[in-house]
Amino acid sequence: MSIKSPARRWSGLLAVGTIAASTAVMSMTGVAQAAPGATTTTGADCAPVTSDPAADARAAADKAAAAAAAAKTAADKAAEVATIAATAAKSADAAAKAAATTATNAAAVAKAAADAVAAAQTALDAAKAADVYSEDLAAAQQSLAGAIENAAKAQTASEAADAAAADAQTKLAEAHAAELSTTAAAQDTAAEAAEAKALSEKAAADVAQLEADGASADALTTAKTTAQQAAEAYALAQSAADSAYQAAVTAATVASKDYKASQAADAIKAEMATALTDAQAAVTEAQSALKATEAAAATPEGIAAKKAVDDAAATLTEKKAVQATADTASKTADADLATKQAAATAADTAAATAKTDADKAAADAKTAQDAADKAAAAAAVYDQPTYTGGDSSAAIGAIAAGDCGTEVPGVVVAAPVNVKAVVGTSSIKISWHAPADTTGIAGYEVFALPGAEPQSDAGLLTCVVDADGRACLLGVEAGQQYTVGVHAFDTEGNLGESGEFLVTGVVPAPTVAKSVPAGNAELKSKDGSVDKVTAGQKMTFVGSGYLPFSTITLVVYSEPQVVGTVVADEFGNFTVDVTIPANLVNGEHSLVATGVDADGNPYVLRADFTVTGGVASSAQPGGLAYTGASIALPMLGGLTAVGVGGGLLVAARRRKNA
Repeated sequence: MSIKSPARRWSGLLAVGTIAASTAVMSMTGVAQAAPGATTTTGADCAPVTSDPAADARAAADKAAAAAAAAKTAADKAAEVATIAATAAKSADAAAKAAATTATNAAAVAKAAADAVAAAQTALDAAKAADVYSEDLAAAQQSLAGAIENAAKAQTASEAADAAAADAQTKLAEAHAAELSTTAAAQDTAAEAAEAKALSEKAAADVAQLEADGASADALTTAKTTAQQAAEAYALAQSAADSAYQAAVTAATVASKDYKASQAADAIKAEMATALTDAQAAVTEAQSALKATEAAAATPEGIAAKKAVDDAAATLTEKKAVQATADTASKTADADLATKQAAATAADTAAATAKTDADKAAADAKTAQDAADKAAAAAAVYDQPTYTGGDSSAAIGAIAAGDCGTEVPGVVVAAPVNVKAVVGTSSIKISWHAPADTTGIAGYEVFALPGAEPQSDAGLLTCVVDADGRACLLGVEAGQQYTVGVHAFDTEGNLGESGEFLVTGVVPAPTVAKSVPAGNAELKSKDGSVDKVTAGQKMTFVGSGYLPFSTITLVVYSEPQVVGTVVADEFGNFTVDVTIPANLVNGEHSLVATGVDADGNPYVLRADFTVTGGVASSAQPGGLAYTGASIALPMLGGLTAVGVGGGLLVAARRRKNA
């Protein structure tokens, strides 16, 4: 069974008077005024005609607000895409600069290798021409000096290549992260475009229905305007989705190029390492040549000269091989530089496009919000309560008498009876009986407002069940009383007659156990599991599986210390900052988050960790401050909707509009 959301008119409900705290059963006549201005009449052809300008205006305002929200979401996503694209462009620019440095270093190595070849050639020529010991010795010394210098340059180039390879790996990881992020953003905006499309189609269907029902010209004009706004919002959302998709494609391209760049950097790193080894070997060989030349002073001149020529020739061959390797590395670095510069240009262009799209989406969102504000102002005209009670028999009588066009009151569904409220740990269970006359009832809406005499709908909590439902469990913030009640609503979402309203006792917070309780699951920080902490450290913890909007108490053990409370969100999740007490004894401790689950049962998340930097203690054998019981870690499913009495339970927090 499909149930529309009931009309919310809490301002009208509260305007009729203050809820008295002196009684548990109250009457709020404002509920009977739920549809101001709504009338049932008979037209010229004696057919019944229903007109509700207030409902039409509010429906138009709701649709305009939905369109504005969709446009705002699209603008936020577009801004997120622009930020991601700007980050990717910055990363690409940094990669291009790093590639330029690598290319410069590779060119320097290639030049050094060429210089080494020239030096080796000179040494060979000198060896061939030498005929005295002094000339041979000078040539050998020069060769060694050149080899040492080349080895130093090769060392520098190798270290630079190592750094470039590491930087390329980092840029690759960043590009991959950007690819994943933009892909997720593209998927989100595509889903939002689909949702905007559904809103647009629904608005168009509303226009067709109003035309078929013969609605007033004003109502039809309002509906068409809303449909046009919804269509525009859909177009904007689709545009944002297209932009997000293009950003994802660009990020994927950057990631692919960064992958190739990383491979090239690794290759250069290996080549530079080989070049360094060769240069170091050349130093060793030059040293050997020098020793040989020195030894030549003690040998016949011919033998010494021949050996010097052979050594110099071998050195020249090796230097030429080093030069070839360095030349190849330099060309590779130049090619990588060109690729990185092209990628940086493309990323800059994509970032500029995304920024333009984000600016346009923001402007469109403002336009949609302005339209929503105007629609809300138009709906506010109908906020004055007007009683419209009665039954449909008057319309039938008017038709039978031929009195076409006579205005008669509308029909309001009956109120539930025997309403009861039982408080539990950070929760209230509300139950009721159906009225004697259930005609027209599509479901029930249960509400709870903080305080015994609420003056507004601030902090309102509701749940909705179908016509078979008879109870629901609301999670509430502990430590205060609540005013609760139940309304029936019809198939159009109109609230029925006033029912019983109750004031509860103070809702209790979760009980703090004297010893550390076993956990239903592991309590984790925002970064994952926790096994070591420092006394006085501030950490952010996250959890799920609690009753939505219920209070959760955080306690550190062994000696229990309450370190904070937090209220679960509409999905039963929480995020909270906790400061580990500075006075904890070094050793094993536990932090638990205690509350109730979606069924109102006790629910505990627990983290066990070792504390350091706290108070030193020799009282515990082996230096352990505390050892708690093990944590039970059952398999956890997702939060599920809870059916009560055959109805679908939907809990939501609503805040008063400014």
